[in-house]
Amino acid sequence: MIQLEIAKTIIWPTTLSNNTKRKLIKIAQCKTEFTDNRQIFSDGVCYIYQGNAAICMQSKNLKTVNSMVMGKQEWFGDCQSVENNLVSFSLSEIEPLNLIFFPRHQLNILMNDDLEVVKWLYHVVNASQQKWRQSQLLSSENKLIKISYLLIDLAMHQKKIKGAIPKIAISQQQISMIIGIARQRVNEALKQLESLGYIELERSSVYITDFAALCRILDNVDLSVRDPRGSLSDIPCESAMPA
Repeated sequence: MIQLEIAKTIIWPTTLSNNTKRKLIKIAQCKTEFTDNRQIFSDGVCYIYQGNAAICMQSKNLKTVNSMVMGKQEWFGDCQSVENNLVSFSLSEIEPLNLIFFPRHQLNILMNDDLEVVKWLYHVVNASQQKWRQSQLLSSENKLIKISYLLIDLAMHQKKIKGAIPKIAISQQQISMIIGIARQRVNEALKQLESLGYIELERSSVYITDFAALCRILDNVDLSVRDPRGSLSDIPCESAMPA
């Protein structure tokens, strides 16, 4: 069972009675280390207390088909008892994760006695569907658009510091895995963005030096399901890079 102080901070995806919340909190666990990040998705439901990550849907040969970025106060997971043999899921941490985890086998027991748990699970799954659908729309786009979308999405999930350039602590290998593009092609696209002055590259890090220009790359992309750019007021301030 998690600490009461942590439990009070949970943003539930739907209205639940205090009794149902108590039942769920009783089975909840804190997780900061993952022995198998491919299993975390199918083993239960997770609430991101801190950090952010990319969740990748993969084919049998472990090639990424779709992916989405999840951050603080967002839910992900699955509570189906039947395994999907066509796809698997993997988790790629961008910022260290602190998860509140609800084990699947215990949720199955609760569902038999409390219909509110079923309602909660429906909203957990539904909350991420918008991101999955947008990921599907992006699957046919070119590498520059896919990488720009990912960097923007990650930047918008980070805590914004006034006067600081957004820094994404991510390696080219991670980007390759998340969007399903060969590392060489990822490097080509990043170098192109750097030559345009939109980003600057450091070892395992990307600085977004012109956020507005990077956002404009998505102007002609179908973002009808979800636009990661947010409002203009959400765009991080530009300033000189730290020495």
